[in-house]
Amino acid sequence: MVFSKKWSPFNWHIGKVQIEQIRSFRYLGITYNFNLSWSVHRYNMIKAAKVSLNQLKQFFFVKGNQYIPAAIKVWNEKFLSQVLYGIPLWIGALNQEVENLQATFLRQILGCPNCVSYPTICLETGQNVLATKAWVQTIRYWLKRHFRFESGSHVSFLHSELPYSSWDSFIRNKLNQIGIDLDYLAVANESYIFKSIKQRFFDIDLQKLNPVQPFTCSPAVLDLDIGLGRMPHYFNNLELPSQRRAFFLARVNAFPSMLLFGRYRQIPRSERLCPCGSNSVDSIDHILIVCPLHEALREKLLSPLLQPKKYRSDKLKCKFLLNDQVPEITTIVAEFLAGVYKEKEYIIKSKSE
Repeated sequence: MVFSKKWSPFNWHIGKVQIEQIRSFRYLGITYNFNLSWSVHRYNMIKAAKVSLNQLKQFFFVKGNQYIPAAIKVWNEKFLSQVLYGIPLWIGALNQEVENLQATFLRQILGCPNCVSYPTICLETGQNVLATKAWVQTIRYWLKRHFRFESGSHVSFLHSELPYSSWDSFIRNKLNQIGIDLDYLAVANESYIFKSIKQRFFDIDLQKLNPVQPFTCSPAVLDLDIGLGRMPHYFNNLELPSQRRAFFLARVNAFPSMLLFGRYRQIPRSERLCPCGSNSVDSIDHILIVCPLHEALREKLLSPLLQPKKYRSDKLKCKFLLNDQVPEITTIVAEFLAGVYKEKEYIIKSKSE
């Protein structure tokens, strides 16, 4: 293989045997292309990852009891290493198609509608977006290269005088974009710098959670607690898949309702009214707290939880029910939501026909 910007065929022989000239070559799991492009490696990686993920999803729905924590653990320990293998080399080729691997996988196991953004799904499941994981691995490798020589030695001085490679400049530009002061490289140690940069990437992930509008699909709309890097307790505590999904959709403000239905049909929010006839917007707090269509189930399950409390607004009551602080409360609320879910889907389906 000859590395060059443009493909130029050569006619080389060893004796009478012609030497084959190839466009790409796989070495130690990395596919190198003749023009130093990573498109072939990325294509092969995505193709192999999709096959593996389809097998995981088939097991998840058929024999895995749709247990989300186990599926995400397998993703992190097996498939993430497959997807991001050698990422410091090809970080510049990371694109939306690669990130869609994680986004599509999480959407399918959660049964999540498209209105919920990919960053929101990651944060609700305690994950980082794929780009953040890729950059954290790349920065770790980059820092090891930077600190591989003892500070003050002749070798480190000569290394510092060398011009930056295009790869090194690309990473430095990324750090400048996220507001990292590169002067720290001269005065701080490797561990401190890595922790600071890693935290900066995590903070950027959290900033993406803030809703653009007050009715965006996000836990931030209901002011719910969320911990980056920590999976909410309800994914482990709720045994029935239907309850896990209903509770998840309620937390991200994507529960089946006229509010959600109106987003797809571009109906003004003030006109997305509940079919109960109360002239109220069919929001998740309306469904949980006041909707008369679910009064019997609410009296049985939710009223005993809310009666001892004195909240000033329905939104505070909704936050109390969905905050996932007490497993017993979460289980009862999930049972209520799972019971309401089928009825809401039927009502919305009849509206769309």
